[in-house]
Amino acid sequence: MKKQNWLLGIVIAGLLLFFVVSLHGCDFGCETIPKNRTREQYDFEGTFEPMFKFLEQEKKDFTEIETYSPSLTIIDSNGEMTTYDIFLKLQAGSGKGTYTISKGKYKKDAQEVGVTYTDGKLQYEGELEPLFDEEIFNLLIDRNYFEALEVKETFKSAETELSDIIYKAENQSVLYKKIVEKYNLPSDTKLSFSLSHAYYNRYDVLLNFESKQKVIQISTAIYLVKRK
Repeated sequence: MKKQNWLLGIVIAGLLLFFVVSLHGCDFGCETIPKNRTREQYDFEGTFEPMFKFLEQEKKDFTEIETYSPSLTIIDSNGEMTTYDIFLKLQAGSGKGTYTISKGKYKKDAQEVGVTYTDGKLQYEGELEPLFDEEIFNLLIDRNYFEALEVKETFKSAETELSDIIYKAENQSVLYKKIVEKYNLPSDTKLSFSLSHAYYNRYDVLLNFESKQKVIQISTAIYLVKRK
């Protein structure tokens, strides 16, 4: 009789533990899949961890970054395109690179000066206006922002190492409102967001703010330091 009671106690304890774990979303170390993700989407998103980690840093840590290339493109209602690019080589702590302003689809009228990144600031070696937007250079996006977005589609090439995540467009976030105000974008603007991973050490992020009157594209590419 005592043995039966002991076995019954184990069964009841097991059921209670299962109930508590289910109720609290696996607070005991196991993974919890968000309600707006499938298991496949959740696992696929995890392969972009280096970019998520980089974007959420208020003070960017470049010790593991070989090259860093943020870009801002503005396209007006006439289709005229202006692009502002920074390309920095950060390996061995040099922080040296170039800042380029170009106009038109084929960037024929490009202007370029040398630039150095030191102590969180960009130092220019020549005269070029306007200077690069440092808020975009230090693009800060909290991980919670991505977690709140719905995944529109994912892609992984069978032939190459290219993979992409495209999120559904939104127009409600703090990030959206900040950029819309900064660049005086109209109320019909939608923000679409995508991440790319190429080879084993390159990650890209693209923010596309699109309206009938203007398009703002903010992109960032990082190459991680290659490990032997």
